[in-house]
Amino acid sequence: MNIDNIVTEQRFQCCMSIILAQFSRFARDPACLWTG
Repeated sequence: MNIDNIVTEQRFQCCMSIILAQFSRFARDPACLWTG
């Protein structure tokens, strides 16, 4: 296996989890969408 591919995959998963967490927080509190 290529170590670079593994690191990239882990970084991608981490970024996606952060994005999903931000999105779910906005979904729970619509005011966040307007106040930034």
